[in-house]
Amino acid sequence: MEKLRIKDLVTIGVFTVIYFVLMFASGMIGIVPILYLAYPTLAGIITGIVIMLFMAKVQKSWGLFILGLICSLVVIAMGNTYVILIHAVISMAIAELFKKKKENINHLNLICSHLPYSTLGFVVSLCKFCWLKTRLLNWLKQAVWVTII
Repeated sequence: MEKLRIKDLVTIGVFTVIYFVLMFASGMIGIVPILYLAYPTLAGIITGIVIMLFMAKVQKSWGLFILGLICSLVVIAMGNTYVILIHAVISMAIAELFKKKKENINHLNLICSHLPYSTLGFVVSLCKFCWLKTRLLNWLKQAVWVTII
C-alpha cells in the first residue's frame, strides 16, 4: 500500500473544504424545526457524492480518516461538543476498515465505506442531546437568562 504524498494531502484538503461547506449548507435545513428530521437524509445524499468522488480520487489508506478528523476538529472549533471527535475517530476507523478489506474498488465498497461515518454521525448528533442533557439544559438556561436581562 502506498503512503500519502503531498499531492494526496492537498486533495484531502480541497475535498474537506467542499465536504464541510456542503454539510454546513445542508445543515441549514435544520432552521425549520420539522425539517430537522430530514437533515440526515439530505446531508447523507449530498455529502455522499463528495465522499464517493474523494474515495475514487484518493485510493490510499487513511485518507478518509484524515478528512473526517479535520471536519470534526472544525466542528469542535465552531462550538460543538467533544462527542463529535470521539464519533469521528471510531466511525472513520470503521470506514477505513471497510475500504481496506476490499482490494478492488467498486461502487458498493465506496458506499459501505461512507455509511459508518454518515449514519453514525447523524445518530450521534441527535443522541448527544440525551448524553449531555443536563449540561445542555444548564447552558440553555444561562443563555435565555442572559438574553432576558
